[in-house]
Amino acid sequence: MQLRYQQWAKHLDLVEKCRIPCRILCGSAEKATLHIFTDASVYGYACCAFIRSEEEEDLKVSLVLAKARVAPVKRPTIPRLELLGAAIGARVASTISEALNFPLKTYFWTDSMIVLGWIINTEPWNTFVGNIIKEIRELTNVEDWRFAHGNINPADFLPAHVIGLNFYGVDAGRMKSEMARRMPRILAIQRDNPS
Repeated sequence: MQLRYQQWAKHLDLVEKCRIPCRILCGSAEKATLHIFTDASVYGYACCAFIRSEEEEDLKVSLVLAKARVAPVKRPTIPRLELLGAAIGARVASTISEALNFPLKTYFWTDSMIVLGWIINTEPWNTFVGNIIKEIRELTNVEDWRFAHGNINPADFLPAHVIGLNFYGVDAGRMKSEMARRMPRILAIQRDNPS
């Protein structure tokens, strides 16, 4: 057994060179947009990222990444959790943009009017809110934030199930299909302006 393992381990450096193609765009990157949806619940906060691309009549919306976090033990209010969701959404968008190596117009969607108000308004906030808003503003453009009603927000599914994801082994395939089912109609219908 040890000999088989050693033979196998000798070839691990080849794995680093292995590339698996994943097509997330149809057409050129010029018509592609990145859409980040954020949400929170008493259990946690989350975001999911979709790339929407089109070429003539071909429209493709691909789930690129979803990220969820368990709410802190000392439970903040729901608006503060929603703000934490917006912050991880901003970080995820930054990470995706860097990884793709081409400019991508990005839109951010939240179902919290309070969070939108915090992001848009320039008045000074308390330390917790102020620090997170500062980070969001450094990573995003205020004009790119939009409201998405909870029933069309695919991230709405994640925070309520974050406990199951982390502790009870919820089927990841089921989670992905549920998010695809909830994929916002806005991305599938609108052609030119997602606002």
